[in-house]
Amino acid sequence: MTVYSTTICGLFLQIVLNSKRNEIRKTLHQLCKLSKVLNPQGIIGSNCTYRNLTVYLSAVIGLFALLIVFFFYQEWDNYKNTVAIHLSMVPELRDVCLAFIYMSIIFSIVSGGSVCGVTSLLCDSAFLTLGNFIKSYRLDLINKMKTQDLRRNFFAMR
Repeated sequence: MTVYSTTICGLFLQIVLNSKRNEIRKTLHQLCKLSKVLNPQGIIGSNCTYRNLTVYLSAVIGLFALLIVFFFYQEWDNYKNTVAIHLSMVPELRDVCLAFIYMSIIFSIVSGGSVCGVTSLLCDSAFLTLGNFIKSYRLDLINKMKTQDLRRNFFAMR
């Protein structure tokens, strides 16, 4: 059940990310432009986002390799003998077709789970970026309040 839910969740997230990718890109671009205008010397974003994504994707590739090794070296004979394909094919190509089908199944499971994980990492990075942006703007306002005469500005607004 977990395998099916991970695959379905990953498929839906892939569809949503593909349909909303331009909107997400434009929003992040506007956030970066706004940060540059309000606080040019401040740096927003997380320094470890690329490192987290690299570690995560290398772990996914490692998991995919381990699943392939486990399945094809330990369980291949059991599955090859028990699965009956009801397609007309050349008997010599049966093993190749079964290997392709099982590799596709394993790849869809791993890619579905990895899309969920990468999406959660990117959402975490976006929230950290927004938090850093608000923090840098707050610090910039505090510095302006300390260095400027607020009474003069307050009475000028009346």
